[in-house]
Amino acid sequence: MFLHDAGQEYIPVVLVSGNEDLAAIAKRMGTPYWMTKPANLAGFLTILKRVRVENTAPARAPRRKRFGCLR
Repeated sequence: MFLHDAGQEYIPVVLVSGNEDLAAIAKRMGTPYWMTKPANLAGFLTILKRVRVENTAPARAPRRKRFGCLR
């Protein structure tokens, strides 16, 4: 994941988007914290409280092969 390269892989990530597939995207990224738009303040604060309590950083995504090449 790109955060690993920055040395910040232990920081929780919260996704906020209007994308219909946000739950699937969050799962692929390995974060349990997501919220669809339109968002409200109470819901956002609930997510932030979960982040404070759980402090779960994104799981590492499995590396994919690109065009048959190993990376």
